[in-house]
Amino acid sequence: MRRYLPQEEYRLLKNRKSARLCRIKRKQERTTLQTSFVDYAQKNEELKKALDSEVQQRKELQLHYQSLRQELNHVKTMVQQA
Repeated sequence: MRRYLPQEEYRLLKNRKSARLCRIKRKQERTTLQTSFVDYAQKNEELKKALDSEVQQRKELQLHYQSLRQELNHVKTMVQQA
């Protein structure tokens, strides 16, 4: 093809082809990044929910622990008095 076109036209066509390929590649990369972003956002929400659940469970366990400690202290007091 280069033999049949002047050098300037050949360079122009080559540059257009390169630019077109660059745009296609950039679009694919953008699509990939958007997909990754959506996936990470969903995973982040799942992790936040799991963390909230763990925090709530920890609070409940702490309350239960405090209740058991109070009960134990009460039993110790009863044993000492007897």
